[in-house]
Amino acid sequence: MKNVQKKPRIGITMGDPVGIGAEIIVKALVEESIWEICLPMVLGDVGVINKALRITSCGLKVNVNPNKVERREEKEKFINLISLSDLDPDRLSYGKPDKETGKAMVSYIKEGIHLALEKKIDALVTCPI
Repeated sequence: MKNVQKKPRIGITMGDPVGIGAEIIVKALVEESIWEICLPMVLGDVGVINKALRITSCGLKVNVNPNKVERREEKEKFINLISLSDLDPDRLSYGKPDKETGKAMVSYIKEGIHLALEKKIDALVTCPI
């Protein structure tokens, strides 16, 4: 009998919504090698992630607020995203964090900690804050 090891569920916080984090995430999740070793779950803002997808032309889809980290079918490329803020990406000043984006950053990290403590994810990483 084979010992089939489950892939770790990795929570990835988007970091600063007016920073480079969303672009880092979408560019990383295009890489097949990421999906071979883990099941990523992004914690962030759907509008900011969608803007990063447009900027990078990565061709990924977004699976918003999934109940669990889902396995990705090989032919279908998507980002599992728990959207925790409702920022208007067209009104954000990139490179200039403010009170609203600061609160958003904190909410991503707090939710990541909660998911880790509840054992819904196996590890937590964050993009630049």
